[in-house]
Amino acid sequence: MVAAMRRWGFRILWLTGVISAVLVAPIRAAHAAEDVEALIAKGNELRRRGDAKGALPLFQKAFELARTPRTEGQLGLAEMAAGDPVNAEAHLSGALASPQHPWVAANRAGLEQTLARARGHICELTIDGEPQGATVVVNGRAVGVLPLASPLRLVGGRNDVAVSAPGYSTSARWIQLVPGEHRTLTVGLERVPDPGTAPSSVSPTTSAVRTTAPQASASPVARSEPAVSSPREHSDIAGSAATAPLVSSNAAASGYSEAPASGLRTAAWISAGAAVVAIGAGVGLEVAALAKTSDFNNACGLSPQGSPVPNGKVPSVTAMDCSTLWDTHNADKTWSIVGFAAGGALALTAGVLFWSSSPPRAAGQQARLECVPTVAGISCRGVF
Repeated sequence: MVAAMRRWGFRILWLTGVISAVLVAPIRAAHAAEDVEALIAKGNELRRRGDAKGALPLFQKAFELARTPRTEGQLGLAEMAAGDPVNAEAHLSGALASPQHPWVAANRAGLEQTLARARGHICELTIDGEPQGATVVVNGRAVGVLPLASPLRLVGGRNDVAVSAPGYSTSARWIQLVPGEHRTLTVGLERVPDPGTAPSSVSPTTSAVRTTAPQASASPVARSEPAVSSPREHSDIAGSAATAPLVSSNAAASGYSEAPASGLRTAAWISAGAAVVAIGAGVGLEVAALAKTSDFNNACGLSPQGSPVPNGKVPSVTAMDCSTLWDTHNADKTWSIVGFAAGGALALTAGVLFWSSSPPRAAGQQARLECVPTVAGISCRGVF
């Protein structure tokens, strides 16, 4: 009897653990989605106030929490508004790569226009030369080692390039690039005679540098701070970036939201399924308890002291058999009550989650039943 109770107890505990683990993940996802919505809303508010650079970290955080076409597109718009067309191009292109996504489809025109403006500020620079493995730094940021795997995408204007390697002189120069231009820069570093005592030279006269376009200019002064473009190019980018569209996170305005309640809706269905399982287990155990009651009444009874004893109707039944039947009946009855209680609690939880995850209605929208034709027939849903 004790062993049977332990088996049922372990089964109930295992089922409860599985249900809890399955429910926690969607709820956490729902909370993360709510954080994303808050970040996007706050970022758009800062952009409306003209603080594009202050808004950019919020969109970056939103994209880290949920890498969706929507958050990637929002990040690209924010980067363009902040004067970073290179990263804006990458993220806008990534968002537009999912044209079927509802948010992308609803805002496709604005995304494509901003992407075109971003590409209008970008040029390409190929850097090659010797020695292999030399570190390449552009505008204060390490971009790789020679030979670079692909051309660098940079903002047109002045760009600082430095190439260095242990035991070689350092080549440091700036190069003026025109938006839309593709330039090749070939660098040949000279070895330092005594690397133990002679410091590496910063003067470009100690290394051979060659570009494929004659208009590239060089400066003998190495710059330690990054220079993305000249002040005029900066003002041009800021002027076009100011027109980068603001896309609201309001579902009523855009026709689509990333739906923080989607995780709650999943949790609601899981809770409902778990409620059915728990209630089904309660019914099964109740049936088993009734069967044990019938067996006990046919072969056993209770003594004046309340102990189960044979009633003599079935000679083969012993006092131990009666005790086992009685204990099994009590255990099944107890666990059936537990199943019903758990099922009721899960059903209530499912109801709350379904209510919480219902999409908000737009102003003036009335409750209605919507039906659309599908491959399987007709699909209907209620909007409350």
